[in-house]
Amino acid sequence: MNLHTHKKSYHMAFPMHRGSMHRIPSIQRGTTVVCEHGVLWLTQTGDPMDHFLLPGQRYTLKKRGKVLVEAMREASVSIITPGEPPVNQVRSLAQKRLA
Repeated sequence: MNLHTHKKSYHMAFPMHRGSMHRIPSIQRGTTVVCEHGVLWLTQTGDPMDHFLLPGQRYTLKKRGKVLVEAMREASVSIITPGEPPVNQVRSLAQKRLA
């Protein structure tokens, strides 16, 4: 997983194996999920629609809530979140790199 911080947003990118799921327990409104390659299925708590993303497609979340992303085949996903990254996420990434 890569984490890039910009002034007004941060960007995480990671690969996903076919059938793997990535649960994001609390994601803020305005966060964008981008399918870099592969096919992704995305669902969000309270959103009656499911979303399928093909390479190069993106979906911007309209409200705060839990999100589930599943790779329908080998895929790479980017998550672009407005604002500063949560401190615990930066700490967790730092610990993984030191291990």
